[in-house]
Amino acid sequence: MLLLFSGFISRILVSDFLLNRVIENTRQSLDIIIQSIDSVLNDVETGALRVASDPVVQGILIKEPEKELTEGLDQYFLVKSILDKILYIRNYIDSISVYRLDGSPVGSGYINYGKASEKKRLSAVFVRMVMEAQGRNLWTDPGSLKYTLEQPVASGPVMYRTVRQANLGRVIGIVEVNMNRNIFSRLYSHLDYGKTGRFIVVNRKGILIFPESYDYSLYSEFFRNRYLDLVTDQNNPKGRIATFGKEQFVVISSHMERLGWLIIGMIPMNELQVYSKNLSLSIYAIGLFCILLEILFAIWISRSISHPIRSLSDCMLEAAQGDMLIRMPSNRRDEIGILAQSFNEMLERISFLMEQLYNEQKKERELELIALQSQINPHFLYNSLESICALSKLNRNEDAYTLGKALAMFYRGVLSRGKPFVTIKEEIDTLIHYFTIQETRYRGKFSYRICVGKELYDKRIVKLTLQPLVENAIYHGLKNVRRVGSIWILGKVESQDRIVLTVVDNGIGMSREQIEEVLSNGKRGDIGPGYGLRNVDQRIKLSFGDSYGLKIESRPGYYTKVHVLIPCISQE
Repeated sequence: MLLLFSGFISRILVSDFLLNRVIENTRQSLDIIIQSIDSVLNDVETGALRVASDPVVQGILIKEPEKELTEGLDQYFLVKSILDKILYIRNYIDSISVYRLDGSPVGSGYINYGKASEKKRLSAVFVRMVMEAQGRNLWTDPGSLKYTLEQPVASGPVMYRTVRQANLGRVIGIVEVNMNRNIFSRLYSHLDYGKTGRFIVVNRKGILIFPESYDYSLYSEFFRNRYLDLVTDQNNPKGRIATFGKEQFVVISSHMERLGWLIIGMIPMNELQVYSKNLSLSIYAIGLFCILLEILFAIWISRSISHPIRSLSDCMLEAAQGDMLIRMPSNRRDEIGILAQSFNEMLERISFLMEQLYNEQKKERELELIALQSQINPHFLYNSLESICALSKLNRNEDAYTLGKALAMFYRGVLSRGKPFVTIKEEIDTLIHYFTIQETRYRGKFSYRICVGKELYDKRIVKLTLQPLVENAIYHGLKNVRRVGSIWILGKVESQDRIVLTVVDNGIGMSREQIEEVLSNGKRGDIGPGYGLRNVDQRIKLSFGDSYGLKIESRPGYYTKVHVLIPCISQE
């Protein structure tokens, strides 16, 4: 008795399950169809954009129409050759045409004409519709366009887009793409809704698009009952049950906004009931066997599952408390073994990431310490103080005051209250004080110029980025040349997310080997030639990532350019 009752309940549940499953599968099928159609439409729009962006097409549209028939045909077939290349790889397009704004054709990738007078013109109505779209792609319903030709043109979906002049942005023409409706039939043909199930596609006006048949007898009752209005109800995504004749159908619909299509699937209820009945009989047959099997294996299954799950739970609790060394035995080959292996791998990965994070933080602290130590060069400070003393003995008090003031302001910028980042404006101010000091020490040896736009002043930069580069240019680039040297500081926004600052000098330059040595990682504690550049490069990479840092260009005996690549970030 219990088995019969269970079977009855199971049949009800199975019926509901099958119905929901079929509805869900149908819904997914409709979504896949819409995605496939969208993919085709996107490709069509991409092809139209290629035509609209083609310089040859734009050049012809910009010019006045040729009055000579021969020249007009030359232009026409030149455009046609371009359009044929687009059509060659897109077999779902019937034709592509390009028109001027007065509707006259410039070229077609489908119809061949012997005379210019036989070319099809685009009506003023469609020209106005495309212009009113204001740059958006305009799709029209199948069958809405009709042309007077010797042979009728297959009326699939049609897309229009404007052609804008590349430099000025003004509209100079229109691209028309006629699609082959057979491509959509191939997308629908694999769907299966049983022996009596139906699948139809209609547009917003109720015109039948698929199946491609003009016999409406199969669907007359569907339209006569105005069920088309019901399936458009977005508040009922699970569909509705409708009766046509003596049969009941589950009707599912999905909208395709771009073409204004309604895709409808109709599943017969009688076939679902047959499947449900057969499945219920199978449930009765195997029900007794399942009960016996459950009794025999209940204890074994309980022990084989509960014990490893408890062990895994205990390991997870210990890991949650901080024990990263604990491991779960993973010698089983079932799902529990997979879980145990995954749990062990997760702990190993966490341990590795924690160790990696610790090493990175340790390295960051080491680099920061080295950078702070390298900021204050004692020899530079001693030489500057000696210069101040010498100027004082020579009674050049004004020069001594200027040098002392510049030195104080320079070290104020160097310390900057311990902040690791400053604005580009603050970095340039510190650099100007440094130039003042060096000009006093090396009077007449070099000149400098700073060309950095004010729009970069509030952007973030690692402290003491430019000064080591200028110091390197003076001591290693200009110090040993006999001519008067020059240093330029340049800055620009290379893209929306990157700034390039450049230090240029006309000194002795650097060889390729020297550049590679400077930009190499070097050994810890190595403070030889190129250490300042290497230190700046490492600090930038540490702060912003490996895609930023220094890039050096040089020609020995002529110049050296050191480019500083940093992200375009405003200082908070």
